[in-house]
Amino acid sequence: MIPVRLVAAVIVSASAACSSAPRITAPDPFDGQTWEQQQQRIPPFPARENLAGFYVSPNTSFQFFVDRKSIAIAPDGTAVRYTLVAQSSSGAMNVSYEGMRCGTHDYRVYSLGRSDGMWAQSRNPAWTPIDPFQANRAHAVLAEEVFCRGRVAPRNLDDAAKLLERRGLPFR
Repeated sequence: MIPVRLVAAVIVSASAACSSAPRITAPDPFDGQTWEQQQQRIPPFPARENLAGFYVSPNTSFQFFVDRKSIAIAPDGTAVRYTLVAQSSSGAMNVSYEGMRCGTHDYRVYSLGRSDGMWAQSRNPAWTPIDPFQANRAHAVLAEEVFCRGRVAPRNLDDAAKLLERRGLPFR
């Protein structure tokens, strides 16, 4: 028979472990809004001079960049929004405006960049768990080394910019 104190200690320990990660307390400002309302919250299309590159891995054929001017931190410090640019070796670019929840380690694509410099609504705006084992693991790098170190968002935009610059690569 297992002693009651041991069972109680295990339950308390498990509860503490589960509650140690910060949780989203403020609703996502994009939830429940029409595409027209969401467009008002999306930053301007990224300009080359505002792109900060970050190293992902030797296994990827893409270079990744974040538009420094697009970075926004949720007021409760649990999430970050940003524009991500992925450039292929041939120069083709994929642009997306995304959000990342630090405590739950997932991301969401709000909109996609079009070739005419305008935004299109994402077809799948659901929150997706970040997979650290993907070949193009840009989200994992942003979460673990830039925007969500220790599963907590940077304190302010200056801290976010410094963390991003520390990963730095020039835009080519």
